Amino acid sequence: SIRTFLSDHFHRSRKMRNRYTTNVVAYLTILSHSTLSFQLLPPPAILTTRTTTKETCINLFPKPPFFPDPPNIDKGFNLLETASKIIPQGQIVNTAKESWKFAWSRMMAELAPQDKTTGDYQRPKYSFNGKIGSAEFPDESGRYHVYVGNPCPWCHRVRLASSILELSSADISLTQLVDDPVKASRGGWILNRKTSPDPLYDAYDLRELYDKLSPNFKGRCTAPLLVDKKSKRIVSNESSDIVRML
Repeated sequence: SIRTFLSDHFHRSRKMRNRYTTNVVAYLTILSHSTLSFQLLPPPAILTTRTTTKETCINLFPKPPFFPDPPNIDKGFNLLETASKIIPQGQIVNTAKESWKFAWSRMMAELAPQDKTTGDYQRPKYSFNGKIGSAEFPDESGRYHVYVGNPCPWCHRVRLASSILELSSADISLTQLVDDPVKASRGGWILNRKTSPDPLYDAYDLRELYDKLSPNFKGRCTAPLLVDKKSKRIVSNESSDIVRML
């Protein structure tokens, strides 16, 4: 039928024949790649020498009707679909990615201060420089308590020294901290009130304990922490000093 249709228009000018032939080829190409049946496609009669190939394709496959998304489809904030009409998608994605990286790096720098050149962790120095055996902190069994956590190498020092010296809770008691910066109000240490509670204030986290022992304290709430249970004061939070005192 296509051959007959072409032969009927063969008398037309070359330019018109070429345009018409191109339209027919476009129709046949679409038909050969279509999942629709032949009966559902429009017949070649709609092809004329006055239409371009683009117009032919539009006539063959008009814009489909709009179907809204089902209510159970999660499309996020629909930010890319909406904003990409104004700002290129790549710029939106890069901005979001870099903003998240910047916020994360700033939070990590606060939790673990780093040297700006080498990236090495820099443990802060504080003024808790008491010493067991001094007039301020006399050497008495059972008077002192130490807070330590497993993920911290400075806490490992204190735990190892305590184990090697075979110190018991009668000598110096110990509370095991939990590393959980999500639940901690500041820093990363919280206390498990069921397995290893705080003997002084039943504190929720190390920040609460620092605030109780040293009101108006400003700085990071670090471990290990050695405290005087009798005077309820911080002796030291420097691991090397605590090991020497043990």
